Amino acid sequence: MTVSSTTTKVSLAGNGTAHSFGYTFKIFADADLQVFIRSSTGTETLKTLDTHYIVTGAGADSGGNVLFKFNTGNASDAHFSSSDFRPQSGETVVIKRVLTLTQGTDYVANDPFPAESHEDALDRLTFISQQQQEELDRSIKASVGNTITGAEFTLSATDRANKVFAFDASGNLSITQELGTFRGNWAASTAYAARDLVKDTSTNNIFIVTTAHTSSGSQPLTTNANSASYSLIVDAATATTSATTASTASADAQKLAINAEDSQFTLSDNTQGFSALHHAAKAAASATSAATAKTNAETALSTFQGQYHGAAGSDPTSNLDAGDLYFNTSTGFKVYNGSAWEDIKPTTSEQTNINAVATNNTNITTVAGQISPTNNIGTVASSATDIGTVAARDSDIGALAAIASDVTSLANAIGAATTYAVTVAQSGGVNVFYIDGAANPTLTLDRGNTYIFDQSDSSNAGHPLAFKDSSGNSYTTGVTVTGTPGQAGAKVQIDVASNAPSSLRYYCTVHGNAMGNTISVVNSNLATVASNITNVNNVGSNISSVNALAPAVTNINTLASSSNLSGINSFAERYRIGSSNPTGSLDAGDLFFNTTDNELKVYNGSAWVAATSAVNGTSVRQTYTVGSASGSYDGSTTVFPITYDVGFVDVYLNGVRLAGADFTATNGTSVTLGSAASSGDTVDMVAFGIFNVAAISAAALTSGTIPDARFPATLPAVSGANLTGINTDLVADSTPQLGGNLDVQTHSIVSTSNQDITVSPNGTGKVVMNTRNLDIIDDDDGSSQGPNITLFRDTASAADDDILGSIKFLGRDSNGGQELYGKISVTAEEVTHLIEGSSMFIEEQPYNVVQLFSPNSVNRFFNFRDQQILGWVNCRGTNHTCNIFWETPTSGRSLFLPNASGTVAYLALSTTTITSSTAAITIDNLPDVFNTFHIHINAHPVTDGVDFRARFLDNLGNVLSAANTYGYYRDTDGSSTQSDNSSVMQITGTSIGSANYEGVSVDCTLQNRNFNASVVEQVPPSIQGNVIGHYATSNPSGGSFYGMMGNSNPSPIRGIQFYFSSGNVARATVHIYGIQNT
Repeated sequence: MTVSSTTTKVSLAGNGTAHSFGYTFKIFADADLQVFIRSSTGTETLKTLDTHYIVTGAGADSGGNVLFKFNTGNASDAHFSSSDFRPQSGETVVIKRVLTLTQGTDYVANDPFPAESHEDALDRLTFISQQQQEELDRSIKASVGNTITGAEFTLSATDRANKVFAFDASGNLSITQELGTFRGNWAASTAYAARDLVKDTSTNNIFIVTTAHTSSGSQPLTTNANSASYSLIVDAATATTSATTASTASADAQKLAINAEDSQFTLSDNTQGFSALHHAAKAAASATSAATAKTNAETALSTFQGQYHGAAGSDPTSNLDAGDLYFNTSTGFKVYNGSAWEDIKPTTSEQTNINAVATNNTNITTVAGQISPTNNIGTVASSATDIGTVAARDSDIGALAAIASDVTSLANAIGAATTYAVTVAQSGGVNVFYIDGAANPTLTLDRGNTYIFDQSDSSNAGHPLAFKDSSGNSYTTGVTVTGTPGQAGAKVQIDVASNAPSSLRYYCTVHGNAMGNTISVVNSNLATVASNITNVNNVGSNISSVNALAPAVTNINTLASSSNLSGINSFAERYRIGSSNPTGSLDAGDLFFNTTDNELKVYNGSAWVAATSAVNGTSVRQTYTVGSASGSYDGSTTVFPITYDVGFVDVYLNGVRLAGADFTATNGTSVTLGSAASSGDTVDMVAFGIFNVAAISAAALTSGTIPDARFPATLPAVSGANLTGINTDLVADSTPQLGGNLDVQTHSIVSTSNQDITVSPNGTGKVVMNTRNLDIIDDDDGSSQGPNITLFRDTASAADDDILGSIKFLGRDSNGGQELYGKISVTAEEVTHLIEGSSMFIEEQPYNVVQLFSPNSVNRFFNFRDQQILGWVNCRGTNHTCNIFWETPTSGRSLFLPNASGTVAYLALSTTTITSSTAAITIDNLPDVFNTFHIHINAHPVTDGVDFRARFLDNLGNVLSAANTYGYYRDTDGSSTQSDNSSVMQITGTSIGSANYEGVSVDCTLQNRNFNASVVEQVPPSIQGNVIGHYATSNPSGGSFYGMMGNSNPSPIRGIQFYFSSGNVARATVHIYGIQNT
């Protein structure tokens, strides 16, 4: 690029919200910028890259932006920070280019001339020249026509200390003696040093000591024994006389010229007179007064003739204007008000009132003076209604008068401001605001009140206190700042607005949030009373009821006692009445009478339920048959109505009782099946009534007949009123039926004489065991066999591919639906006698793992369906191997094999795609569990005709780019170069193209990442590999290369950086693999 701009820095204003500030000049790296914040008082603070801000646009000719960090709301943003570093209002951002004074371009012998790299180096030198020129422009310089020959100081730094920088008699730079210390009034027997200043109190003259000595004698110093050691620098008497003479002359001149009109004066020579201004004014005033008097007389006559109608016996009716007068010969003077004539003289009754007012004029004036400072009578008149109201409340006024001191105290409390004494001191190693002696406490401010933060203490100097809201924005509503912190009278006052936010923060505008703390803003008690004035008024309007309760206060106190009140409150919390069920303050056992349902309900800990049974009697049975035609209960029906008590209903589908997970019965009015019944299904539901067994009386069984069939053939003996000894065997009934559940309690169902127990459901029925655990126990002490589960397909027509049996594993999914998660099944592949064969299938949901345990002496074959991982657990035996027979998969699969120690020896670590221009491909923080890495790169440059290079990153992530760091050799693109003391490792020649389909492809190995310099047998970090380049000036070509850190000062590394010799990387893809250390 050409350098056509001389701009090296920009200054931009902050506003507290902006975070992006642009710069318009080129830089090579983010660190080439220095960013300062200049405060409103001129203090400049250098900010830190990556701590306070980040930089974009490095390498771009047009510049870029400085982004200050703050809480963006997204922690993944590059400029995110929990602290807010955005420049505030009144602050200035100064962005300056500052390059290190180094030359980093390395020309490789015998290579083509690197035009782009060379031009970048020239640009850098130009930028450094501009940088130095900018610094010279801020220095003190002599003009072209001036010559300073003595620009060097021969005095040492010690000799120059505390001296004055000046020019000598020849106009050259020099160092002069500084003025000494002012020692105050001269005193005898005092040691004075050269250049000390003293005051001669006898003459008020100021002397400088020319020779160090101990004083003696007396004043004046001009006649003192040591007068030769003093030099007069201020003659007080002469200065005073000259000042007095000048002042007197100035005063006389002013008096003569502009002394005020009619103001006689006396000059310094005791003469008296008037100024010229006085005489001129008098003459002008006389002329003006004469002219005015003539005009006024003419106007007054004309006006009076137009406004006074003379004497008449009746009111004039024409040529009338408001304010006109005439004399009525019967009633006296009248005035026209614009619409009618009015008497000027008061009526008799009005005159009486006037006389009364006149008699009490002192009191009336006093009252009016309390209403308004001016227009007392008018103010009283305009307040006549209020005065009448006050008069009617004379007794209340008297009561207020009796508690005048209390009213005054309340008024003072309402109007008074709260003052906090603010100081600054260290707490925890940092400066904080101390509020009334407490280190940066949290504060609570009342809306409507005034608070003063007194910063007059000297420790506040340089620490202005201010406020901000919870979003970090400056809060200035109602805030008044007076004076300078640390000086007398300095304070910050805040009148807390009625709409002030509930959370604020006080902080130092110079040093940030840490000096202050949070503020909670609340409504004051007075505001609360004011906002509830309706309730206050309600109490006032019901004062008679309050008064009626007063005589019964003893009884009220009795109720309020802790023993009685707890019982009352306890019952009130547990029994309520209303039209809808309560939703708050609920405990199990609470009672509620619902007036809408006209029903008593009880809270069972999670819901309100009827306190009495919804079922009338012991049970209710409802049966539905599902039809095939569309209707009320067809093949899509899941909801069937029945009245029941929640928890006391059984549901049967085709005679099989459903488990609780297969239906929902929670509303007391209907049951919802988990899945719709099919056409022809029978849904049978039985709801049981809730009753207390203790309430059944034997005397109630006085009528009715119990069918004989309900008793065995032979009844037991009767003992009293009870039937005892009834035979519990069902032998006599060959087809017994259960009308309900069979509860064996603690007993068992057993067979005799080694007979089988067979459970055979009818038709397509199933044997359902609704239990969590199924235990099959064999108590035989022998070791020949244990418990067995036998799945026997007993068919007389066995055929190939018959499924012999399955074990299914079912569960619920996140929507509550029934899901098959796995199945073990066996198929008869071959049923021919003597050559029978079978296959076992293990099926499960995708992404699960199938494991075969302990394969020993036989091969195990698995068919996998949609599986990804094959593993062996607890493989035992030393004479057997585990073989993998892998058929060509129909879709992509990955197989990862660990080494003998269980570690993956070759692992893909990362793939990175670069889609926008960047300065380099930086591979940092390579994991130290690997010492060797395989790296593959496809990269495309922005600039045409460049070479590809590499440099290592040290353990801190810094690029190692010093001279003599590397040795390298490349034999690529038809030529070879090498170097034993280079600052880079060159991979290609300088002709890689930037057009489409051009670029470079590198396949290399990085070795010795964990190099230890203390082990001399180790080899320093190195890379080696092959490269293929697509070049701008020739056909694609390639070759090999290697590079190694030199042995002069080798060090461990943690990464590597690839880059082009000039310009940025336009786009790239990087694959990184780790190779196990072993």
